Amino acid sequence: MLIARALQAVYTDGPWIRLLTNGPEIRLLLLTPEVLRIRASFDGAFEEASYSLVTTAWEDRLDPVLGEERTRVDPLPLTIDADEDDHVLISGGRLTVRVDRNPFAITVTDQDGQVLHRDVPGIAWQQDTNKRVLHYAVAGEHDAFYGFGESTGSLDKSRRALTLSPKDALGFDPENSDPLYKHIPAGIRLDRATRRASGMFWHTTWALDLDLAREHSNYWPRRTRMRADGGDLDLFVIAGPSIRDVVRRITMLTGRSAMLPRQALGYLASSMFYAELDRDCDQALLNFIDTARSEGIPVDGFQLSSGYTTQDTADGPKRCVFTWNDDRFPDPEGFFASMRERGIVVSPNVKPGILDVHPRLSEFASAGVLVRTAEGTQSDAGGANGPAGADGSAGPDGSSGIDNAANHAADADVAPDAERGMWWGGPGRFVDFTSPAAREAWATWLQEAVLDKGTLSVWNDNCEYDSIVDQDARVDFEGHGATIGRLRTVMANLMCATTHDAIRAVDPDARPFVVCRAGHAGIQRYAQTWAGDNFTSWRSLQHNIATILGMGLSGVAHHGCDIGGFAGPRPGPELLLRWVQHGIFQPRFSIHSVNSDNTVTEPWMHPSVAPLVREAILLRYRLTPYLYSLMRRAYVEGLPLMEPMVSAFQQDPALDTTSSEFMLGDALLVATVLEEGARTRTVRLPAGRRFHELDTGRVHEGGQEITLDVDLSSIPLFLPDGAILPIAAEQPMSLTGAGPESLRILCAPPAAADGPAEFVLYEDDGATRAYECGDLRESTITVNGGDRIEITLTRSGSFRSPLSHVQWEVICPSSAPYWVQIDGERIDQELHRPRFDAARRAWHYDPELGRALVRMPDDGADHRIVVSVEPFDMIGM
Repeated sequence: MLIARALQAVYTDGPWIRLLTNGPEIRLLLLTPEVLRIRASFDGAFEEASYSLVTTAWEDRLDPVLGEERTRVDPLPLTIDADEDDHVLISGGRLTVRVDRNPFAITVTDQDGQVLHRDVPGIAWQQDTNKRVLHYAVAGEHDAFYGFGESTGSLDKSRRALTLSPKDALGFDPENSDPLYKHIPAGIRLDRATRRASGMFWHTTWALDLDLAREHSNYWPRRTRMRADGGDLDLFVIAGPSIRDVVRRITMLTGRSAMLPRQALGYLASSMFYAELDRDCDQALLNFIDTARSEGIPVDGFQLSSGYTTQDTADGPKRCVFTWNDDRFPDPEGFFASMRERGIVVSPNVKPGILDVHPRLSEFASAGVLVRTAEGTQSDAGGANGPAGADGSAGPDGSSGIDNAANHAADADVAPDAERGMWWGGPGRFVDFTSPAAREAWATWLQEAVLDKGTLSVWNDNCEYDSIVDQDARVDFEGHGATIGRLRTVMANLMCATTHDAIRAVDPDARPFVVCRAGHAGIQRYAQTWAGDNFTSWRSLQHNIATILGMGLSGVAHHGCDIGGFAGPRPGPELLLRWVQHGIFQPRFSIHSVNSDNTVTEPWMHPSVAPLVREAILLRYRLTPYLYSLMRRAYVEGLPLMEPMVSAFQQDPALDTTSSEFMLGDALLVATVLEEGARTRTVRLPAGRRFHELDTGRVHEGGQEITLDVDLSSIPLFLPDGAILPIAAEQPMSLTGAGPESLRILCAPPAAADGPAEFVLYEDDGATRAYECGDLRESTITVNGGDRIEITLTRSGSFRSPLSHVQWEVICPSSAPYWVQIDGERIDQELHRPRFDAARRAWHYDPELGRALVRMPDDGADHRIVVSVEPFDMIGM
């Protein structure tokens, strides 16, 4: 083994500080004032070849691959301040680094002395005899851990062991399964004593496992361990102090979430059923859309399962990518045109696996696009130790099912150098997206077989590459060569980037809408994602929430879980209703299923609750002006749409493990009903604020538990003081076009001592890239509390908004306003609500909700609204 036990020398080399140990050399570089790179190389090469980073301060061999995605910054200086017998002190930006000589250890602190990172002395930096790399860091007794991508179980990962090695985890246990589909080695540490956060990003594409202070030893302090299957130990230490600060800096490294088309926020319908009919699947899908509309349910997308690619082969019906089943879809172009006429974006399922029985296998093989065997010759994915049938059973003659299925290919294999692994329906080969030639060929095939049919959206699926058993199989790695073990985790990102570029080649003005199940750090730059094939159960409804929240803290803002459950039995009426009532707040809202009892999960499947399901979906659509503004915030700042309470209210320790409630942006505390048969809902409100029930206007002080009576219609939502919530005034039935014509903007004024609240309402055309050239409108809304509630509205951008009217709804439950001004001029009060609703410019007080309503035309200008709630004496006047 190689272990950094003692420091032998330290010196400056340009922007780097080089630490020579008796084991690996370790280099330090300050990327920003708050982000320090610590890299240990065990082969001494320090190769820079990253698919993961979009911000660097060095030349990288893959700069041409990432192109404009990557930003080069100048590194900040690091200074050796002291070189003592027992330690070295180094400083730069907001950080100080102490390097202890013997035993060797690195400690990083911020400008306030908060420890961001501390090595376990003498054992922190290791490579074992199998070339695995290990790192040990001290964990404090009060440390909680969040993020690390997509995982099951509780929000706080402290005392958990996690594996980041993507798997096709069909029907996973939502509390205990590990791993799932993603590889995102970015996490957050919260010191629960000081309430300060720091972050870590392990820059590696190798499969890895994390022990987050679960293991206990008498000889070492409480600690974390990272162990990767190979490569360097390349750690980015990230300062806070807030969790949001850390998330912003993680996404500075790995990229901000894509600005998706507005329709990506709509109801994205799906089911494997519709694409598996013997014939006329196209008409069945059109009938589904028409049925939804007849039921009063808006729908904006359909995720088309891979049944459309089913072909008759020597081994029976098989899914063959880039083909169309003529019986099921006799006229794909006509089908897409009919869906477009209905305002539906269709996302066909595309898989990177090529079955051995695929009719075009020889074409793909001759193009040189496939992952190759380790020896450059045919491999046997089954063999004596391989899997048997697709379900693990032996074939009819006692041999492995995979060999039987491949006999015709093995006799005269058209792809002898291509690695074979398990795939849907039998053995198959895998596209190597680290090859420029493969990406170019794939883009061509994708355009010809999918995009030219009439869509600008693609659903990339089954991209985990986890069925390749031989991790020494070879990939191109931009001409330099590497193993699949090193790069399989990044294949999904490269596939999505290729898809993204192919869509832009077809329509340069369009915003690509890519959906993907797998992903490495940075997948948010290309795709909306989801947590794969969840199981239908109340446990999944409850535990999937923490999975989504953890992804948001890892930098992936556009994430969700299949509503109603994908695998298993059909959801009962109450479960489906509660799942929809929760799911409307997920960034990705999709009802998708392959029910084991041959039913299809649809919004109207249970007539007893169908009206309530519809009402929940309609609420989702009314909230889209708010959701779209949060999408813009994620694109600009990297912050999540669905945010855990510990991040939104970091100073309240009672919320550190809460996931049954969460924040949607800053304005909505969501506390949906998650228990079967519940008649009450208990909610712990964060300390330091008041909270207003959205539906009733009732006010609650924070820092306490409250219990609400609930029935099947209940969706408990709260506005904290300082909330600014735009809602469509009319009921949208589609998200095509440029947005609603009128808005309600709810304002819960902050306490005067808290200073102003602010929200940026974002608008653009919802579909094109014109926003990149400034064709957008940002309306900055600032609200000051006190006896005179002041709202300022400041506009920027050239986009011509369709908004014609705005209705401000200002929460003032104690009394009606004395007067209301717009731009210094008092406006008329209408006591009669119908007259107010018909007025162009007026105000009205709703005593039941405790809200002052102010109507005004939207003329695109800046405005100042003042609502006087000063005490006054009507009789004395």
